[in-house]
Amino acid sequence: MVSGRYNRIKGHTFEREVAALFREALGDDSIRRTLQARGGAQDGADVVAGPFHIECKRQKKPRIVSAYEQAVEATPKGGYSVAITQGNRCLPLVTLSLDDFLELVTELWELRGQ
Repeated sequence: MVSGRYNRIKGHTFEREVAALFREALGDDSIRRTLQARGGAQDGADVVAGPFHIECKRQKKPRIVSAYEQAVEATPKGGYSVAITQGNRCLPLVTLSLDDFLELVTELWELRGQ
């Protein structure tokens, strides 16, 4: 049986990995896990990267909707709520609302001159 401590370590490791991926992708060394993610405040996302408020879950069978709802609760007005979840031996998945996704796709489309 897996201990609660093991699961916490697994989750914290995933949060650090996600923060590192965002730092690398955006070239922003200020992206870090939040105080909430490090055992501080009880509200807030696990990782904040600019307007993206990210809830990270690495579990045997992650509850994607629950993770997304947690991200929504932690996101201030004008930000993007994102849940990044990963099941055991699975690729990570990104969940955000269809409205947010379409807004981002529209921005990308316009930047590329489509």
